[in-house]
Amino acid sequence: MKRLLKNRRLLLYIVTLQEAFTAIVPFFLLSSLITLVYFTVKYFHIDSALFNAKNLRLWMDAFNSFTSLAAVSAIAYFFAERFSVSRIMAVLLAMTAFLAVVLIEEPVFPVVLPYGFTPGALFVPIVSTKLLALFYPKLTLGLPLKDANKHIYRLFNYLFVYLAAFFATIFLYGVIDGVLDRLFAGLQEWMQGIPRLMEYLFRDLFVQISWYFGIHGAHLSNGLLGKELLSETIAPHLSFAEFNRLFVVMGGAGVGVAMLIALLIQVRERTYRLLARISIPFVLFNINTLLIYPIIVLNRFLFVPFVLLPLLNFLVAYLFLLWVPISFVDTYIPWTTPVFVNGYIKSGGGFRLLLFQLFLLSIDTLVYLHYLRKFFRAQSAEEHREILQKNLDIRGGLKAGEGIHAYAADKEVIEANARLEELLPTLTEDNLLIYYQPKIDLRQGICSRYEALIRYRQGNRLTGPHFLDIIERAGLAPILDLWVAQRVKRDLLRWKAEGFDPELSINLHPDTLLDREAVHAIISELGGEKVVVEIIERSFLYGKEALTNLEELQKAGFTISIDDFGVGYSNLETITRQRMSELKLDKALIDMVESRNGYLVCQKIVELCHEIDCQVVAEGVEKEEQYRLLKEMEVDFIQGYYFAPALSAEEAREYAEHFFLPSSETEDR
Repeated sequence: MKRLLKNRRLLLYIVTLQEAFTAIVPFFLLSSLITLVYFTVKYFHIDSALFNAKNLRLWMDAFNSFTSLAAVSAIAYFFAERFSVSRIMAVLLAMTAFLAVVLIEEPVFPVVLPYGFTPGALFVPIVSTKLLALFYPKLTLGLPLKDANKHIYRLFNYLFVYLAAFFATIFLYGVIDGVLDRLFAGLQEWMQGIPRLMEYLFRDLFVQISWYFGIHGAHLSNGLLGKELLSETIAPHLSFAEFNRLFVVMGGAGVGVAMLIALLIQVRERTYRLLARISIPFVLFNINTLLIYPIIVLNRFLFVPFVLLPLLNFLVAYLFLLWVPISFVDTYIPWTTPVFVNGYIKSGGGFRLLLFQLFLLSIDTLVYLHYLRKFFRAQSAEEHREILQKNLDIRGGLKAGEGIHAYAADKEVIEANARLEELLPTLTEDNLLIYYQPKIDLRQGICSRYEALIRYRQGNRLTGPHFLDIIERAGLAPILDLWVAQRVKRDLLRWKAEGFDPELSINLHPDTLLDREAVHAIISELGGEKVVVEIIERSFLYGKEALTNLEELQKAGFTISIDDFGVGYSNLETITRQRMSELKLDKALIDMVESRNGYLVCQKIVELCHEIDCQVVAEGVEKEEQYRLLKEMEVDFIQGYYFAPALSAEEAREYAEHFFLPSSETEDR
């Protein structure tokens, strides 16, 4: 499953399905509530104008029959967003294609709709929406979208696209359905030749796997494999269906009661905890769809307990009934009868069966606790932080702060979380390096300053830190910044022992400036050294905490430099209000310096900075002409490939010792 998540396209499909499953949860809450009220009224024989079993049964059947259309609509809506096509057209197309498929399979009126996320309810909206996206460029009417009626023309453009996608969806469904019918016919024939115990286990496995993929397992297995097996007796007065209710799926698919108890014990995250609490009355009556769709479906961490625990329960209970004499009464137990209550009734008031049910639930809960712990730790920023600190051998480490973000299950960050899990094991002391890029002092003609930059070793290749976006989005930038500080301190100590004492620049992420502990750790490492802290301008937008930590750095002797000036958040207010010693012109500005406007902008920035006693560094300088123009406007330092790329610590020391800028290059300064 983890290997599958490395497939970006598959991952996007999974994310989109999870969005659809989550979006329909409120509808399932309402339909589950109606079902719960119906069985409560039926059990206690309540009969009033507002609450009576007959009317509530009509409501329950109506809502349950509509779940498939709700599922189709939700899937089509989110896939339309993913494929960038009209959402209303995608929803209408999916609903009509699904109704056509249902009528083809069962040509009756009124139409009998299947329940919930059936295979057709998954296949039709995904395929029809994808076909809508594929056919649109070829079959659109091409009406112009320029005048006041463009909102109307936009929908008219889908006229032939809609029809083509509709018939293509029906055709593809028919082909695939025919293939599957043959496969399941062969499967049924195969099942007739296997032992009954294996048939029972296979059916339960099929149900659990179906639920894991968001398909109503019981309804699907009944439709494909028949219901005859459910009425077979496993023990006197105990059918296979009742056996499952008593021991296998207590609280619903995947042993819902154990899942709920484990969630209530383990979960600290507010959203999941609230969801678990809301689910309590429903799970007690074996309705656990509110837990399955937001938490279980396509969750690789919970596949094992959800699918295999019911099978374990089956085997243990089967052996238990063989070895322990328990008699059952000839009383039908509805599927909504709560766990323990069903055991008490079916055993005729005996407690031996209740103790066995409690034993099974205890084991199941412990297993769920283990896997839920793994699931939430994998989503936890603390886990990611600990892995990164251990890999990079960070001394002391940092506690979790507000800048650390856990990746939750939403549209964008599921993919990022999978990428982060894949990335973290590769970030180690062996393949992360610090290189130093020279800053050439044009006034003195020497190289006495460097910027510390991260480099990543991939086999024999050395690349830039392509992973920074993932690290930043996970809130782990303070860990990386502290590691840089520790590595820089190590190199400085070695250089000083060799008689080399340059000024070094390090970059601090805005999240690091918000982390007081991280700032103090960096001060502890590099306080008293000749170190420039480079920050980007949006750091000043992070409020009072960032400014306070910036002042702490200045008090500790650090020089502050504004990095990447000229792009993004650049504005003159920053260099007016803040006490900065250095400003770095971004490469985007340097690349325009050969144009008249680019030259004038850079020149005025340099003049303004010099007026307020702020030195200017031009970074990303690569051409002779850029160097000449920047020297002409009296930039203080040049950094870029024109002089040198980032160098190893040993190469940086040798470069400074042998660097020489001819006097003709400096005499005008």
